[in-house]
Amino acid sequence: MMRYLASMMGLLVVLLAPPAHAQMTMADLQIAARALSFMEHPLSGTVRLGIIYVPGDEASIRQADDVARLLGSGLKVGNLTITPVRVPVDQAGTAPVDLFFLPEGIGNQALPVSAASRKRKLTCITLDIKQVENGFCVLGVQSLPKVRIYVNRAASNACNASFVTVFLMMVTEV
Repeated sequence: MMRYLASMMGLLVVLLAPPAHAQMTMADLQIAARALSFMEHPLSGTVRLGIIYVPGDEASIRQADDVARLLGSGLKVGNLTITPVRVPVDQAGTAPVDLFFLPEGIGNQALPVSAASRKRKLTCITLDIKQVENGFCVLGVQSLPKVRIYVNRAASNACNASFVTVFLMMVTEV
């Protein structure tokens, strides 16, 4: 009986635990790169992806390192070669990048990235769909359990990241 109760308590703890942040995969990066090809004025050539992190936040730093590791010296998809540049959140306004990648879990600390994205007319990509819903990022991607792409029209308009109509018919707009 005690063993059964201990097992049930363990299951309850697992079920009630907050969900872990989604781990960025190569599939997510490839989906995001393909989505960028549906822009009215698509990027081409070597594109520097500013991977945002919060200094002092180990989870944020780890996510930035993971994304940079996946990209290696560059991910080639179609006409793009995406290269990683790690960027502290407070340097988003001046970082030498062409796009932003916003990691999960930084919440309102994403405000400087959103402001830089709008001011510098740079698209922001994330796995954190809340960041798209909040207007901090233009494009959100998920590869699991199935491929889903989210676009925030207001954020898209603010940074001049317009997408072709056929693409917008296939995505979820927020």
